[in-house]
Amino acid sequence: SLGNSFAVELSQEIYFPERTAFVIHDENVLNFNQNSLKIYFQNGYLLKKGKLEKLNLPKTFSKRRNGGVKTIFISNNKEFALISSKKDECFYSSIVFLENGKELFKTKCLPIKQIVDYNGLGSSNIHLKNNIFFSIGAPEQTSYAIANLAQDSDSMYGKILQINKSDLDNMILNGESNLDIKIFTTGHRNPQGLTKIDDSIFSVEHGPKGGDELNKIIKERNYGWPKVSYGIKYSHDKEIKSYEISHENNQFEEPLFALVPSVG
Repeated sequence: SLGNSFAVELSQEIYFPERTAFVIHDENVLNFNQNSLKIYFQNGYLLKKGKLEKLNLPKTFSKRRNGGVKTIFISNNKEFALISSKKDECFYSSIVFLENGKELFKTKCLPIKQIVDYNGLGSSNIHLKNNIFFSIGAPEQTSYAIANLAQDSDSMYGKILQINKSDLDNMILNGESNLDIKIFTTGHRNPQGLTKIDDSIFSVEHGPKGGDELNKIIKERNYGWPKVSYGIKYSHDKEIKSYEISHENNQFEEPLFALVPSVG
């Protein structure tokens, strides 16, 4: 099957109409086995052994504004989901323990009367030593107020966050629901992939109309969004000035690569 500028050889094609949020294949099964595949959908369902089942999610779970399940992470054989949520007029994001549907953590409400787009929430996660790192983007289309949360130390949006696994295990054991999450890095727009090489963490994220980035993630560094970008503003972004280009000259961390034009 031809891709953009590469070819992919397919041994099997599986089609589902819903957007996928996360896929798990048992690492102990060396050969691909469809029955070992677990596919989590953004609409709150799981495909397991060829059958659909509904995830245990709270009533606040919302698919509005391109929302839904954004990523799954597993600790000590227990599954957790990062989801978009809505209560009354409050749009927010939360982490849910899928065993009982309980919210363990939730962000503050996004600014009211702003254009929320949970496509921008992105998210991915990795495990490193005794920590789980996961990303939360700034979920907006044309809102500088939401984009600027990436620079707000009181907001979890536009950040890469850190959970201590021992804290998570103890909280589940004691039935608590106030998970301690630390901000690891700030200034991210829409990070959609995290990976690790040895003890180094790398993130890929979408820039605005170009300027997609590959970043090396270093604790307490600021990656500049929405102050700087190698992308350019969209024509409908009336409230946003043109971005500064140089991260370093503005005391932000330079990306390892900035891709212009964007490869999406």
